[in-house]
Amino acid sequence: MACGFFYSVICPQDSDGTLDCVSMALTCAFNKHGTLLAVGCNDGRIVIWDFLTRGIAKVIGAHVHPVCSIRYYAGFIVSATLIMQLFIVDNLTFIN
Repeated sequence: MACGFFYSVICPQDSDGTLDCVSMALTCAFNKHGTLLAVGCNDGRIVIWDFLTRGIAKVIGAHVHPVCSIRYYAGFIVSATLIMQLFIVDNLTFIN
C-alpha cells in the first residue's frame, strides 16, 4: 500500500432497490460507517446519498468534466477528473 487511502468500510450486504439520479453515475464510495454514498456523475456533479433514508443529502456542482474518481479520506470527500482537476469538500458540512 503506497498511499494511505485504504481502510475498512462497512457496506450494506443486500441490494433492495435502486437510487435514482438525473445523470449517469461513473464512480462511487461509501463513508467508513456505510451511511453515506458519494456518487461522481458524468456531468461533473457529486451526489451525496443518505443510505439510511434513501434520499439525496446534497448535490455538489464540483467539476465541469465527468468525475472519474471519488473517495472519503480523513473527514473529506476527494474527487478528480481525467484532466487532473481535484475537488475537496468537508464531509460533515459539505462546504468546499
